[in-house]
Amino acid sequence: MAIISNGTTIASGGSLSVSVNPPSTAGAVGTYAIMGAPSYDQALGQGTKSFGATYAGSNLKPRSCGSYESGGVTSTQSGTWRCMGYKAAINYDTENSTTLWIRIS
Repeated sequence: MAIISNGTTIASGGSLSVSVNPPSTAGAVGTYAIMGAPSYDQALGQGTKSFGATYAGSNLKPRSCGSYESGGVTSTQSGTWRCMGYKAAINYDTENSTTLWIRIS
């Protein structure tokens, strides 16, 4: 194997090994979660939340996919999360306000 930069060989021979240890603790930086705004939370309860936008975890809580929120998880999350989907601009509609998020800090 060779490492080449701008047409110049920087190193050759050997091998390259890359090891990645993804986080396995729920809510850790780098983890994904299906979440939405609590139905009582006006911060995320109104307006479209676009793909790539970031929001405070204190405005999000875990949800199930495609089902009405009836109690369940009541606690919000820590850190900053990036929207990896889309949240509809429908106030108090828990099904359409649920999407995929990744924790970035």
